[in-house]
Amino acid sequence: MSSIPRHPSPPSDWESPPVPAPAPATPSIRDVAPTWIRWLIDRLGDDAWLRARVRQTAWALVILAAIFHGLKAAEDRGAFLRWRDQILLMDHGVNIYDEMLFPTPPIVPLMLYPLMKLPPLLGAMTWFGLKVAMAAASTLMVMSLAAGPGRRLPAWAEALVWVFVARPFFSDLHHANTNLMILFLVTSTLYAWVRRRDLVAGILLALAICSKVTPALFAVYLGWRWVWSLVGDRATRPAFGATPRVLVALGLGFVLFLEWIPSGFFGTASNHEMLATWWHRIIRPYAEGGIVGAQEVNQSMIGVLTRLTTKEPSTDKYRAELPLNLVEWDRPWVVFGLKLLSIGLGLVLLVLCRTRVDRRDDPRLVGEFALVALTMLFVSERSWKHHYVTLLFPVSYLVARLCAPPERVSLRSKAVIAGAMAWAAVLIVLTSSEGGYLIVPMLAFPLLGWWLIATTQRRCRQGALTPSAFRGDLAKTAGVTVLVVALALVVGTVFHEERWHKYAQGYGAYFWGGVVFYLATAWRLVVERGSIEPSLIAESHSHAAPNLKAFATGWRIDPGHPAVPSGLPATTLPQHGSRRERDQADLTNSHVNEV
Repeated sequence: MSSIPRHPSPPSDWESPPVPAPAPATPSIRDVAPTWIRWLIDRLGDDAWLRARVRQTAWALVILAAIFHGLKAAEDRGAFLRWRDQILLMDHGVNIYDEMLFPTPPIVPLMLYPLMKLPPLLGAMTWFGLKVAMAAASTLMVMSLAAGPGRRLPAWAEALVWVFVARPFFSDLHHANTNLMILFLVTSTLYAWVRRRDLVAGILLALAICSKVTPALFAVYLGWRWVWSLVGDRATRPAFGATPRVLVALGLGFVLFLEWIPSGFFGTASNHEMLATWWHRIIRPYAEGGIVGAQEVNQSMIGVLTRLTTKEPSTDKYRAELPLNLVEWDRPWVVFGLKLLSIGLGLVLLVLCRTRVDRRDDPRLVGEFALVALTMLFVSERSWKHHYVTLLFPVSYLVARLCAPPERVSLRSKAVIAGAMAWAAVLIVLTSSEGGYLIVPMLAFPLLGWWLIATTQRRCRQGALTPSAFRGDLAKTAGVTVLVVALALVVGTVFHEERWHKYAQGYGAYFWGGVVFYLATAWRLVVERGSIEPSLIAESHSHAAPNLKAFATGWRIDPGHPAVPSGLPATTLPQHGSRRERDQADLTNSHVNEV
């Protein structure tokens, strides 16, 4: 009797198919790059390290700006010191709104009064420090709203926001004006409203309006959203149904900041006299007669279109006439047309601000805030360059879209957003005397970086990425960089000597940059109005464009899979294709796991 084996062999059809060995890994950037590039890739791939470097750089620039501002204040220059002499005259009963034309209601000089009692240099530097704190707080709040609840933008996105807002921020710090204070009040209002602190939001908005009239547009916006939640889209009622509480607090704030507090310090009769004089000297000439001040530096829609359509030449601070008008229309008709255009912008705002949301912390609302802030700048009687600190809203909103995963915001849409932001940055830089030195690098370096990345990716796909080839690409990049710097020096020198920035400023390049931001933001609002869930927007920053460190250590760009590491089967990775492709990948993965 033959023995029966204890472990009989299974039939041949039971045998598992052999698992194919993974394909050999092709060289990655990290394999062929020099040591310093590998170190740079490791650092840039570390979000915490990059975030710390971004903020350290920002503080270093602030310290440098403080030194220059201190030197300027020591020479008794700047808006703060100019106001100091005027505000201190209020102790003697002088109406500073009559001949001195102080631009804001009495609550503003009252808030600044304690600083005015300090020695001039100490007061100016204290005001500088307070504005730095308000700018930092405003930026962090807006970036938090743009990222979504419980989320934050990645470090590279924060850096991009700081870069775009640096120009108007440092301009306002240099001029010692109140625009960063207005930005802080508006941002705090919206932040409190999102957190459902309606009383605080209403009081802060009242203070912002009493400090500068144009934030009243946010009150109109909230009122419109409340009305629309009642008669238009009832799904938005959870977010905007309690708006009347904000409006009631707003009314209480008006009584507080226009009547009670100023009258308590200056007396009722004196306060009423100053308010009446402010209205007749500052507001009424623009509202009734269309008088536009500071023509050459004015970057509002009113100022720019007045320069381009009337025969009156603009005049810069050197009293040199700049013939900027393209047509010669009668001024009364231009004033009438600009009023109609301002009303039209308001109506467009009502049409665009109808995003379907049921939560106040929906990140898409930052886009609506951005349109309101830009409209404030456009319809204002004057919007100088340092008034554009509210660009923080559209910049943060658009940068958050650049962080979105490709299935939420396509690569083509991201390219359009990046192109719009780059074009707006070019227009803004043109208005600076140093703009000529920056314009060539701003145009050339992104294209150069794109060429280097595209070439490296092509070599990776072809398996032809070698150390010598990579060094050759770096050498070409360095050579072109030298040429770009040389060209920038030549263009910058000519740009500065010919004062071309004055013409760019006269033709409203800053304003047109704001228009580009407006159009890009409006486009994204329309696209996302009903197609993107807020939770997916909030998670967008965690799916940023391929991480630099991961890509350098072997991640590949593949048409079917946006990021596929070399040496690993594509089926083991998250798929970002269509639903059918993801289902097929899940079936394949389950088969491999069973085997």
